[in-house]
Amino acid sequence: MSASPPTVLLFGGTLLALDGTFRTLDDAEILLSGGRVAAVGRALTALPGTNFLDITGCLVLPGLVLPHAPLSRTLFHSAADGDALEAAHDDDSAHVAALTGGVACLLRGITTVRDLGTVAGIDGHLAGLHESGIHAYTGPVFADADDLPSGLRTDADDVAGSLERFDQALARLGDATLIHPLLQLRHADRASAALCQRVAEAADARHQQLHAQLTAAADDQAVRQRLAALDAGSLTFGHEQPAARPDDLPQLAEPLAYAHAAVRAAKADPSGRDVLAEATRQGVAGLGLQSEAGTVEVGRRADLVIVRRSDPSLWTDEPVDLHDAVAHGLSRADVRHVFVAGHHRVNEGKLANVDQAALRERAQHALAAVRERRAAQ
Repeated sequence: MSASPPTVLLFGGTLLALDGTFRTLDDAEILLSGGRVAAVGRALTALPGTNFLDITGCLVLPGLVLPHAPLSRTLFHSAADGDALEAAHDDDSAHVAALTGGVACLLRGITTVRDLGTVAGIDGHLAGLHESGIHAYTGPVFADADDLPSGLRTDADDVAGSLERFDQALARLGDATLIHPLLQLRHADRASAALCQRVAEAADARHQQLHAQLTAAADDQAVRQRLAALDAGSLTFGHEQPAARPDDLPQLAEPLAYAHAAVRAAKADPSGRDVLAEATRQGVAGLGLQSEAGTVEVGRRADLVIVRRSDPSLWTDEPVDLHDAVAHGLSRADVRHVFVAGHHRVNEGKLANVDQAALRERAQHALAAVRERRAAQ
């Protein structure tokens, strides 16, 4: 992926900045330069060499955030033997799965994911995320529950080795990659004390976030107390939410599905502003990025989603709050353009750098190969 995105001036759309004031700006102009938002307003001055994009009739929002994305399973989310299939990944199938999952997110306006990682095919997995061009926060995922396939288990004594393999794979992608490392415990509520201790120590030594993924029925309080006692530094938690996970391209959930589920779990009658905040600035805050992304403001990352107001639910005028209309009416079919770090990843609803038809064929072959290896185990 190019390290130098072009300078682009977006003009004619309605901006929902989601900066805490929930201001909107009609006929907005947004200048993107060097992967950042360089200016916001009207009648901006464009320097020579600037590209122009007319977004009249569209809404501009910060790129959406998905804090729970098991992209290694993009090809077989619904399979009952998902653990065994994931363990059967090689670098090629892991590459295709991560690439498919990454671009599937982009097509629905998601520019940042916390990917739950994998053990099998880690080189391919990272290469697929890199090729997709999405911001992916991911890293070695550690688990040692007895009922997991051996290919997905990591012994406490192999934590250092797993980290070294991940670091080497990430280094091969170069400095321009949008993959950001963190450490993860899968099924943290069922992980051994020894593994938790080693991973927490590694997170502290590397000054990286530790994300503990819990099974749906986990006792939150007990797990939080156990892990907090390890002094792991920056520690976050997430539950499995199968209904909110991105599936393959034809079966993708709606853009704000996860945000709706998260907000409703905490608030009986959430507003549209609650939902959009969860999907943007609160989502990046969970990754420690509250000063980097999540709003459309000068100096922030140029992560934007531009959606057309084609759905009747988005035609609203005052006194209806436009944020409510977007939160409850936005569909993946409305996503027209997506910018990630200033790069134009989705153009007029189509992937700008990936041949979707060819990827679908690759995905079919990769899944068949995974199932063959699964059957041979």
